[in-house]
Amino acid sequence: MNKEFKNVRSVRDITLSSVVIAAGVVCVAIPSAAGVNILGCCLAVCGLIFLVAMKSARKDVETGTVFTRKVKYYPASRKSEILGALASDASRIDWTENDTNTGLMVEIYSNKKENIAFVHCLEYVPYTYESCSDWFRLELEKTGNLSR
Repeated sequence: MNKEFKNVRSVRDITLSSVVIAAGVVCVAIPSAAGVNILGCCLAVCGLIFLVAMKSARKDVETGTVFTRKVKYYPASRKSEILGALASDASRIDWTENDTNTGLMVEIYSNKKENIAFVHCLEYVPYTYESCSDWFRLELEKTGNLSR
């Protein structure tokens, strides 16, 4: 299975940028010192930049479903254990990370509304992560503590 996700704006991104823009406009609109007006202009410009640049949600290109992305890192020595668990039962192993080694990256794209998660493993090859597994489609409650 091949999956492709593109970055899109989430509700949180739009809300945050709108609040920053509104705070900037209020600072400019209130008659006050020049420093406050400059601050308001800076806030409004930052809010516009946030609105254009922030895209924290991921959208499935095929279905249009919006997902949240989470990344976890594991030692490369756990590769066979992780791939085996994803193929059979992902809730049977402990998914807690340790900070000692980051040879294996696990991407988790989850959607709580539709109760699905897509999981993909990438292995570290010097200077980049390259795919070492296919995409796994799992039910969200069967992922154990992987999606938390």
